[in-house]
Amino acid sequence: MVQLRKKQIGNQQYYYLEHTIKENTKVKKKKIYCKNIDALKI
Repeated sequence: MVQLRKKQIGNQQYYYLEHTIKENTKVKKKKIYCKNIDALKI
């Protein structure tokens, strides 16, 4: 499942896509950080 998340460090806000993948019996989370949030909105 893909989720759009927001992370704040200091005064700056970062947006990233969090994607969970099941490999064998383990669930792994991958993050893709995005600079332009408007490009992701559909």
